[in-house]
Amino acid sequence: MKNWVIFLWIAFLVAIDQGSEVWARRTLLMGHPRPVVGSILMVHLLFNQGAMLGLGSRYPAIVLWVGLVMTTGLLIAVFRVPSYRWPLATMAGGALGNVISRLIYGRVTDFIQLRGYPGIFNLSDVALRAGVVWLIVVLLFGRAGSHQKG
Repeated sequence: MKNWVIFLWIAFLVAIDQGSEVWARRTLLMGHPRPVVGSILMVHLLFNQGAMLGLGSRYPAIVLWVGLVMTTGLLIAVFRVPSYRWPLATMAGGALGNVISRLIYGRVTDFIQLRGYPGIFNLSDVALRAGVVWLIVVLLFGRAGSHQKG
């Protein structure tokens, strides 16, 4: 698989996250959740200086630095561990989207709320979690793509 395809995937994930955050900031009002699918899926604007569930929100600089280090590690791993390139790239795209928001705005814009799920999140968070699940599946059930060279 060519490296440019991986770069394109990461850029796509960052673009949809950043675009959706712009949409949320321009369209939604704080404290006024709107149903999308009944009460199961809502859009609910929230600004988060912390990590997941607001953890570390009193220390946004530390959250940013941890995010930068983790994103850098993921990006390095994408190109050094070809067997797990796609799930790692998905995680890296999500992490990079959140880091970019923190660098530009000092916070991320969260707006997706699912009934029964703690917290409000954004599309970068979805990519991060999807990448983690994908990596776990690959680790447990096989090394999809281990025969490919990068």
